[in-house]
Amino acid sequence: MSFPAYPTYRSSGVEWLGEVPAHWSVHRISELYREVAEPGRDELPILSVSIHDGVSDDEAEPDDEGRKVNRSDDRSKYKQVRPNDLVYNMMRAWQGGFGSVKVLGMVSPAYVVARPRDDAPSGLVELMLRTAGAIEEMRRRSKGVTDFRLRLYWDEFKDMRIALPPAREQLDVLNFLDRETGKIDALVEEQRRLIALLKEKRRAVISHAVTKGLNPGAPMKDSGVEWLGEMPAHWAVAPTGYRYEVQLGRMLNAERASGEDLRPYLRVADVQWDYINVKDLPLMDFPSEARIVYRLRPGDLLVNEGGSYVGRSAIWQGELEECYYQKALHRVRPRNTSSDTSDFLLFVMEWATNFGLFLARGNQTTIDHLTAEQLRAHRFAFPPIHEQREISSFLRGIISKFETLRLEAESVIALLGERRAALISAAVTGKIDVRGSAKVLPFPVDRARARRLIAAEIIDRSAYQATFGRTKLQKLLYLAEVHANINELEGRYVRMPYGPLDQDMVDEIEGAAVDMGFAVDDPGNRKMVRYRPVAARGRNRGELVEWLGDDRVAKLDKLITDFADLDTHAAEAVATLYAVWNDALIDGETPSDAWIISGFLTAWNKTKAENFDRHELPHRLGWMRRHGLVPTGDGPKTSIGGLFA
Repeated sequence: MSFPAYPTYRSSGVEWLGEVPAHWSVHRISELYREVAEPGRDELPILSVSIHDGVSDDEAEPDDEGRKVNRSDDRSKYKQVRPNDLVYNMMRAWQGGFGSVKVLGMVSPAYVVARPRDDAPSGLVELMLRTAGAIEEMRRRSKGVTDFRLRLYWDEFKDMRIALPPAREQLDVLNFLDRETGKIDALVEEQRRLIALLKEKRRAVISHAVTKGLNPGAPMKDSGVEWLGEMPAHWAVAPTGYRYEVQLGRMLNAERASGEDLRPYLRVADVQWDYINVKDLPLMDFPSEARIVYRLRPGDLLVNEGGSYVGRSAIWQGELEECYYQKALHRVRPRNTSSDTSDFLLFVMEWATNFGLFLARGNQTTIDHLTAEQLRAHRFAFPPIHEQREISSFLRGIISKFETLRLEAESVIALLGERRAALISAAVTGKIDVRGSAKVLPFPVDRARARRLIAAEIIDRSAYQATFGRTKLQKLLYLAEVHANINELEGRYVRMPYGPLDQDMVDEIEGAAVDMGFAVDDPGNRKMVRYRPVAARGRNRGELVEWLGDDRVAKLDKLITDFADLDTHAAEAVATLYAVWNDALIDGETPSDAWIISGFLTAWNKTKAENFDRHELPHRLGWMRRHGLVPTGDGPKTSIGGLFA
């Protein structure tokens, strides 16, 4: 969709701004904001300010050296901030380290806090300052010898000039961008969901191929290995070390970093899944006796030994004439190439890693570690050599198709990101006239109103259910925010025994029950708290639809409908599994089902293992996938540390 330009423009008198709409006004920052340094208070949260996401109300913020500050640290020098303040990191403003504040809190003393003199729209100013021209202007005004030490002081920042439309038009621009970027974000989410589904499909195909084979009619037998289950009757189970030679790499030390026999070697970072980097490899001393032991041959499988990448594997194809490998990598070589192939074992390793076979189970403080002895002892199912080759060829073909689709989805995401940035830049700098396209809602949707509207809709449609009460409401509120993208709820969810919970949100909603048109029936004695509508059903539906738009309304409706079939126990399981899974994605992980289940039972709350059977959780994950309840790493992360750190 294209948008018209404004009828007339004039020179702004500012080089980086260029021409602006004729009726827009140009202001120095100092005309709109004043610097403040109001002392923080112990009860206030420390807000984080990131280069890409602006200000968020996380409980901790990294300082300039990457260290985290927590509630027990001294806050006496922190600066209090209020909603609509503009804050920036002096060292990183020119990189995007700034943003507008949405909640009461405080920030590091290394930040500058600018408070509006009147009603300066900090959200709009933030978007304007994120345009390429504004970023370059801030870099130009920053003082220092190198980029690493550049600082943007208030005296320089306050003289920077920006252009703003009239007050009413500012709302037009913000409403337009909220609607249009929401559409783009929904398309991006669809592509991310596709990528997540492709990953799941890849896992399922590999798992079936390396444990059951390609012939659905093959007779089966018990493998004798609990986590392997049945396998084709003519396959053999054996320890890896029985069929493959496992050799750990050479240890690097100060003495071996120099010498007369320097040779290139591979590190953990060089061995990715099914890919090996051979550019700019470091050198280590490999005398003749070490070269015999550690020299790689084409067809060798390299397996990462430990850390966050335990089990990650790739095959050496002879990319260099001569190459070696460091300790922390295993070289796995078939003992008999007429019986086994590294290609098949590569897919077995991917399956085993996704299954969670190499994890330090049940102990979140233990670093995952796969020793040579452990790798040799792990038992897998091995088909005859001709089937190994058939399975490898089949998997290569189908994974290639998955990879093509994934790359296409990532390309679409990149293009949508560019479109989003260009649209924002054009709107906030006056390159396009959005006044006729911006629809202003007839009511403000702040956090309190958002919570009331969503809770009222959930209660209106669920109160008749025998299993609906406070627990299911809590879970639906969490999923409405993280899955249906209703981020106006602004929840702060903690890991409670019954799943993710924002108690303050629930208290706020129940405190406004009369205004929302329902009553709270609390029998006490740890019995179910229920809600009883006392006003006409659907009275807020029109406002809800107008506010959320079609996409988010559809997601919310589906959530409420799907949860109608779940009892309280199942709702708790689904919401907690979603939170464990989503938190891991936020952390950059790609968790297997075994990993999610382990996090649910051992890392969430000690009562989980008492109240849930491990064998029921895979069925819950299956239900989630069938109903499209698959997380993408969006929304707020639950608190109390990282599950998969």
